[in-house]
Amino acid sequence: MNIRLNLIGTVAALLLVGCAPASAQGLAEVVAAEQVVRLPASAGRELEVRVWAASNPTVVVVFSAGGGGQPAAYERMMRALAQEGFTVIAPVHDDALARGDISGSGGPASFISRLEDLAIARGYAGATHSGLPLVVMGHSFGSLMSSLAIGASTPVGAQSDPGVKALVAFSSPGIIPGLMTPDTYRNLSAPVLVVTGDHDVVPGFVTEWRSHRALYDHSSVPGSALVIVPEADHNLVVSADDATFSAVVDLTTTFIRAEALGDAAARARFSRIEISGATIERR
Repeated sequence: MNIRLNLIGTVAALLLVGCAPASAQGLAEVVAAEQVVRLPASAGRELEVRVWAASNPTVVVVFSAGGGGQPAAYERMMRALAQEGFTVIAPVHDDALARGDISGSGGPASFISRLEDLAIARGYAGATHSGLPLVVMGHSFGSLMSSLAIGASTPVGAQSDPGVKALVAFSSPGIIPGLMTPDTYRNLSAPVLVVTGDHDVVPGFVTEWRSHRALYDHSSVPGSALVIVPEADHNLVVSADDATFSAVVDLTTTFIRAEALGDAAARARFSRIEISGATIERR
């Protein structure tokens, strides 16, 4: 296990540096989440969870930020989802830049604490929204962590949650030597929506944008889709222009309704929906 954790620590450290969302917009400028909940975690740790509550929720979404990122950086997307009737629950991971000192947060403890964070968040979602379908969502490193809930495999072993109905992955990390292989995504239990762009690279870490296809290419669950937005970079989910952002929200919410709610009309619409200039592949 120590060897595995050392390996995971190395990869997590890379992801922490290379996949942080666009915090350049300034932490002080980000609107605070509507609700803050603090939940007990292991070893005396307290988990801060941000909640964007829909007035009459139909779905609950557990969101994991990119490496070094915090939920508030995704405020625009979180509010858009809440307005569509999806309550969003997003843990503030220990590696969040908002915490200031992140020394040591890229090691094994970061990877393992995220596993615990997301398990706690899903448990909280079930306790507070009993009976509502659960969807997981993430950006970059967060999309990797979220994919574990639907059967993606890494050296830490199975982390599946049978209650999860679908995954939305913005800039999924692709294949990471030593941590993830093409087999990582072979046995997914739920459909995935992968959103990336043909400028989606992280200098020094992700040099080929096509690597983000892996989550879609190596899984085979019906209902899955891959969206490639022209000229979109790694921070599409944060910094897309209004027209692109609205189109991505429309596609995302339609996918969630189709797969989490089993909405036949949404499924039919999702099979036809397009984003101007984007390539969409579907199963």
